[in-house]
Amino acid sequence: MKLKRLCAGIASILALIFVGCSNALTDAGRISGSDAPCTVDFSVTNIPTDYNKMIRTAQNPGARTILPNAPFDFSTTTPTITFVLSGKSNIGGTLPNTTVALDSTTHNFKVTLPAHVWDLTLTAYRDYNPGDTHHKPVLQGHCMVDLTNGDGTADFNMSTNGLKTPGTVKLTGAVLDPDDLCKKYKVGIYDAYSRKLIDKYVDYDGTTGHNTNAEQTHEVKAADKTTAGQFSFHYGDTSYSSPADLEVKLNPGAYSLEMVFYKDGATPGTFITIGNYTDTIIVYPGNDLDRIVQPNPLNVLNKKPTDPKDLRAYLVKDSEGTEGSYYCTKLTWDSSMFETNYELEVSIYADDGTTPPSITPPISGSIKTYGFKTTNNHVDENFAGSAIRYGGSLISGSHDCTLKLELGKVYEVRLRAVNYLGTSQWISRTVAAPATPPADCQFFDIPTPATPKKHINRRRLRYNLNGGKLTLDVGGTPTVKEGVYIEYKSYDGTEQDLLKITPSTPTPPAHSNTLVKPSTPPSDFAGWLNPNTGRSVSYDHTSPTPTTDPNCYKHINVDLTTDFGNGLEGTVAIPPTIQDIAAGKIKITYDKDGGTSPTDPVLSGTHYVIPKKLSSGDITFIKVKFDNLTPANEYTDMECSAYFTTGSVTAVNKVDFVSAADGNSCVFSTAAYPTQTFTLKVSAKNQSGIRLSNTFLIDLSN
Repeated sequence: MKLKRLCAGIASILALIFVGCSNALTDAGRISGSDAPCTVDFSVTNIPTDYNKMIRTAQNPGARTILPNAPFDFSTTTPTITFVLSGKSNIGGTLPNTTVALDSTTHNFKVTLPAHVWDLTLTAYRDYNPGDTHHKPVLQGHCMVDLTNGDGTADFNMSTNGLKTPGTVKLTGAVLDPDDLCKKYKVGIYDAYSRKLIDKYVDYDGTTGHNTNAEQTHEVKAADKTTAGQFSFHYGDTSYSSPADLEVKLNPGAYSLEMVFYKDGATPGTFITIGNYTDTIIVYPGNDLDRIVQPNPLNVLNKKPTDPKDLRAYLVKDSEGTEGSYYCTKLTWDSSMFETNYELEVSIYADDGTTPPSITPPISGSIKTYGFKTTNNHVDENFAGSAIRYGGSLISGSHDCTLKLELGKVYEVRLRAVNYLGTSQWISRTVAAPATPPADCQFFDIPTPATPKKHINRRRLRYNLNGGKLTLDVGGTPTVKEGVYIEYKSYDGTEQDLLKITPSTPTPPAHSNTLVKPSTPPSDFAGWLNPNTGRSVSYDHTSPTPTTDPNCYKHINVDLTTDFGNGLEGTVAIPPTIQDIAAGKIKITYDKDGGTSPTDPVLSGTHYVIPKKLSSGDITFIKVKFDNLTPANEYTDMECSAYFTTGSVTAVNKVDFVSAADGNSCVFSTAAYPTQTFTLKVSAKNQSGIRLSNTFLIDLSN
């Protein structure tokens, strides 16, 4: 049943090689006549003969896929592909749409351009007509070429990005039906993540609201049963006339194809589902998808989904802190058969993994099922729109997804396949680690009778260095940390030591960690303190001093502060009136992740206006940092919290974001939050160690 034709994730490249510019150059290296013509030889290479190579990036990698027809036809047959060159020069010159004829063997062509700097666009059109106002682009590439110094070289990297030219879908095939049960079938094309019907498309001329005809129902006729024990089906095949089969037209993209088969019910006019077939289809700009569904015939009637296999969980390395107090876990599995989609069960333990979760307190909703509520009412939440989803999907043919899980909690997962006839068994995580884990991932061990607490967990250990300098020398290369030092660990069922510090005097052994406060005289590390209780916490879990939170050695997040052994000695002074942090001491900017061009938000009254996405389409990352501090340590240990609204205006969700290791900034993504006005609270310690704050109102806009 599965269509295994996978495609490589590469794009075609059109290389430009510029030769033949014979104009004399000045000493400055520019052409003596600014409009002197230069002949440019264009060499067009790597035009794909097989469209499959350009599809990989458009689909879920694990999905079975029905691919379009090869779009590049350089013959005289219909449809034809025409390449059109256009552009502008740096002095305002224009190259109008110019049709270029490719040599049938070498794919070369030539144009003559003035010797300027050119911004050129090469567009491949289907059924190009120069007299039309609108055309049907199927590929487009851009490049800059400098002809002022003579010959030049540039590349057109052809892409489908931004092209909306609709394509058509036509599917035929057969289904095994030895008992002659099937009376009708329904075929539809749906959004791969929401399962909503794709009912409208935008035409190549920009007009909207056109019917896709993507959902069709056909009766099984006697004429469809030309072969014993099976029947033929059709979809989008306009050659059928009784009844008429409508043309199916959609904008480019990856979609979910779904076929459902029915037999007669107990009463006339009623029907019972007896099978289904799902697949991913790829629609390419201006291209026809005309395929016989394989294998032919399909054997899908009266088939419940088989069990998926080998469910595994992996920590995505270095994913902690990318979304506040969360990290990413990648799930992989081997696909089942006959499924319409998968359902994922996520459990949260109330402790370190000792007590199985339940739907009753102490954790309300500690077991939640994700899937598609549109087709399965028992599902608790749609996976596609859930806060837990970071990537991937549960559509048919999928074999992975990535979850966003909260630091300091213990999780477990199960998976099953679903179709209209029933479900597979729930499968738990498999024992064996793969020989080669996914890139940048680390395998989570599973619980066994001997190790029942080995679940999915990632915890944050945050050490407030309290003005001291931490020297880490475990690996033989000392590094110095100040402010706040953060570690991330995974609880594996055994209690874990905290960070071990060795006294700096007398001289510590080699490869030891030391923590010293540069006072007069210097103060040496005396121990870790629970900042909430003031009690000492030993690094060694085997002999801790009394603590109210023994789980600090297990699965939970831990916040500790440094005790330098100074006790309560000192001078008591009456502090001045405490003021909030001045707004001018805080700088708010936005950019893409890891960007180097931070942008100041627009100030609308007292509100900062920040777009959810940049003009490039990248998700916005908001950065908060200290600014104009006098002295440089006027404020330290920054903490940021945001208050977002969720389903209604009365529901507010507080999100704490992880600060940078030096405590001077905080960065967080807007990806998980809808457009809204939210409150951002920024707090920090002044030189007296008193935590002050200020709040800002941010309009998160489209």
